[in-house]
Amino acid sequence: MSPFDAARYARLLEGLEVTELKLSAVQNENLKLRLDSAYFAKPMLEAERMVRSYRGGHDELGSLFSRFVKGVFDINADCYIDHGVPFLRILNLRHGVIDESNLAFIPETRHQEEIKTELRRGDIVLSKTAYPAASVVTLDRCNTSQDTIATSLSQYGKKTYRSEAIAAYLNSEIGARLLWRQFQGNVQLHLSLDDGRKVPIPRFGIKFQESVAKAYQRSIRLREESGKKIAQAEATLLHTLGLDDWEAPGPLTYILSSHEAFATGRLDAEFFTPHVRDMLARLGRDGLTIRDVAPARKERFTPADSGEFHYIEIGGLGADGTAQAECLPQREAPSRATQYVRAGDVITSTVRPIRRLSASIDASQDGYVCSSGFVVLQPRTIRSDVLLTYLRLPPVCALMDLHTSASMYPAISEADLLALPIPKIPEATQQVIEESVLAARHAKQRATQLLDAAKRAVEIAIEDSEAAALAWLETVAGASASCDHPSHDLPTNPASQSATPGLARQASGRGQLARGVSGEGAGFHAELDGAGKRAGGPAASANPSDSTQPLDATRELATAAGPMPYSEVAEALAENVARCLDELLEAAPEDIHLTPENLRAFHRRIAGALFPDWAGTWRSTEVQVGTHSPPPSHDVPVQVRNFCLDLDERLRHVDHAQAIAALLAWADWRFQWIHPFKDFNGRVGRILLVALTYQLGLPPLDPAASAPERQAYFDALRQADSGDLRPLSELWMRRLQDRMDATQ
Repeated sequence: MSPFDAARYARLLEGLEVTELKLSAVQNENLKLRLDSAYFAKPMLEAERMVRSYRGGHDELGSLFSRFVKGVFDINADCYIDHGVPFLRILNLRHGVIDESNLAFIPETRHQEEIKTELRRGDIVLSKTAYPAASVVTLDRCNTSQDTIATSLSQYGKKTYRSEAIAAYLNSEIGARLLWRQFQGNVQLHLSLDDGRKVPIPRFGIKFQESVAKAYQRSIRLREESGKKIAQAEATLLHTLGLDDWEAPGPLTYILSSHEAFATGRLDAEFFTPHVRDMLARLGRDGLTIRDVAPARKERFTPADSGEFHYIEIGGLGADGTAQAECLPQREAPSRATQYVRAGDVITSTVRPIRRLSASIDASQDGYVCSSGFVVLQPRTIRSDVLLTYLRLPPVCALMDLHTSASMYPAISEADLLALPIPKIPEATQQVIEESVLAARHAKQRATQLLDAAKRAVEIAIEDSEAAALAWLETVAGASASCDHPSHDLPTNPASQSATPGLARQASGRGQLARGVSGEGAGFHAELDGAGKRAGGPAASANPSDSTQPLDATRELATAAGPMPYSEVAEALAENVARCLDELLEAAPEDIHLTPENLRAFHRRIAGALFPDWAGTWRSTEVQVGTHSPPPSHDVPVQVRNFCLDLDERLRHVDHAQAIAALLAWADWRFQWIHPFKDFNGRVGRILLVALTYQLGLPPLDPAASAPERQAYFDALRQADSGDLRPLSELWMRRLQDRMDATQ
């Protein structure tokens, strides 16, 4: 029998979720004797290990609460009323704070009968069905459904923890894993009260928790500000329409000729009430309809057998008029995924229009696909956000609701929606409304960024230290305070800002590529070039060309040669990158193979001397790059393998300049999207791109963004993350053309 080959065994397991455990480990703290793979998955076990070994100690969730009970059992939709005591369901627990866009309400008498599950501001409510979620209660009081867990902090909990820090932890990647670990069930996953109580939580320091709480509270204030701006836009439009103080006439009886009734095709009394007729007269005073100002788009989507697409479903629309999309394989496209949307379009739901479900499509969503349950409108003589505000006005939604048919699934037809009246709205008023809507979106985005930052800070505290997490969170909070534009990204680490030098010398043929192909890119895809717990993603500085070195270039990194200043590490890495490129370009193009093994070899050549413990290996921790969350570490081997296979296939079909630019754009984005290594991904990505240009017979060029194009490059990467590769392809086309012109 041959001796055990550990290296070969590791290669065989690469990309597979296999966990080996002793029977004693399986039985430890496992009273239900669970043997399912989800419970013992490596990410779950690693999260459990990190939290239970936290330097400040840990508690179990149940020990923090004096009340940990299931929500009201026997309340259903028949009990809901228009106004009353807010009633939470799991769909309201989306972002770590209560999402008030789809609140239900119950009568005060019913609430008093179920007072034991009443929640007050600052309490925490957890999901116990379908998926893990936890939110800080931001309402003065409310009640909650049977699919949730109502909690109140005990004296020990109040003394040791802050509600916001608990919620941030439970919504972080680590906390969510530990909640997921306790969910079980065959038909529908659920969390029992006993299992929920035993989820471990790190005993964070109070100073750190206070900082997280401040980020949370500021986020809540920004959400409230966003809601006020939306209300302001609606109030402005209602005033312009003369409906701000309008009271509907309400006679006890009214008469209509049969001729008029038959002309409308309606015989229901509600449609002919005087207040409806008065409303139609007010809105139709200029003789215009929705079709006149915003005709319907008819651009059909047909799914392919391969590739992905971004899908907007009715459930993805928010209370602020924005739409969230889900990335799906085209082969798994729902039958209702039928129509494209374009930047500036407004989509409105035909189903139950009284719910005010409309949204505008921003530039990053151009080319997304939406459900057939929407009508897609193309604003022509009205601003998109003004049309959006109009369609969300309660009186307009009530008119739409009058046109619905069916009782189980009431919907308005596209023809009836397009025939709705709309008056001319002065341009000055449109501008005021648009400014209010944009301000609301900006505030909502900053609120979301702060919540994401709080969750990431918790992870940094667990992975690194509370001091590092505090310093980073303070930097993020400062960046958010000065953020006035929705495309401004918060930094994910104060040490992550860097700029990129251009070529140190021009290439003059094979083996002559520049030594300057080295520094990591700034902005969205920048990296933490050091201890590297997490990749970063700040926005470009106000003047990104001011510096070609990271802001923290004087810090020291722990290397195999001892502590070294970052500047020395960067110089050593640059020399190694140059040597790799020289050797690469000495080979014949047909001998270059971009495989997972070769990508790891590149990384090992670059960083192996200084970081032998992890150079050349796929990352084993989760990372966050700006607002992008790369695939989980256990998916990296498969992702890279598929990337290389896909790249090889794409190379076979490149036959014109646009296809070359599209290929380089895809490879540039996709490799950084996977983010396969703990650090120095940008350097390997550049070697990859240089190898591709060489294989394609192009003159050598530096794939690093030049100072003039840097912001455009970062914006293009963001759009690629949203599914639109066209801006990045166009940028690569300009690079190729400039390089070809320079060689002629």
